[in-house]
Amino acid sequence: MCHPAVYAAVFIAQAYQSAVAANEEAEKQNRFYKRQAELKQQQYMFQLERTREQRKRVGEAVNVEAEKYADNILDQKKQLIEARGRVQTLTGEGTGELGSLMLGINRQGLQNLSRLESQFGSVRRNLANELTNIGFQEKDAQLQTQIGIESVPKAEGPSMTSQLINLGAAGAQGYSLGKSIGSSSPPNTRTPTQTGMGGKGGVGKGSTYTTLDSGKGYL
Repeated sequence: MCHPAVYAAVFIAQAYQSAVAANEEAEKQNRFYKRQAELKQQQYMFQLERTREQRKRVGEAVNVEAEKYADNILDQKKQLIEARGRVQTLTGEGTGELGSLMLGINRQGLQNLSRLESQFGSVRRNLANELTNIGFQEKDAQLQTQIGIESVPKAEGPSMTSQLINLGAAGAQGYSLGKSIGSSSPPNTRTPTQTGMGGKGGVGKGSTYTTLDSGKGYL
């Protein structure tokens, strides 16, 4: 017959092994979570590096287009001045023809300047839109990184308090079970078995005693 303390010890050992297994599983899951977060962060940094390079190229393009625009404006003004000089040389001053030609040259010059300004404005708007799209890409990369990290759940093993409570409960349960098994065992008693030699209703010389737990007889 096992003492109730033995049952308690067995139950406590089983509870302890369950707690150890739960902690190991939690540590494994958290290592996976940490690795996933590191990979997502690396991916995010690579994406930011690409977008920074894109921003740099857009900024360089803006500077190039601005320089081209300034050069074209200056060139157009020079052409206008040269055209005016040629007209004055050919027609002379003070004639109605000169005024008419000058008016046409000025009108053409203004149209050319307006066309250059419109072209530069279109290029500048396109580059600004490209910068806006890059900003959206950066925000989307940040969001996708956060979603990717949170898609892997963290794990938490049983706390020290809960482990102690579980161990205590397991010990109490095992001890109670041991006591229950011990109290339900039959007593070690002997019952006479009549062999026919001792007479009716009594225990004589030929009677045999049989124990319930061993099956052995005593004379």
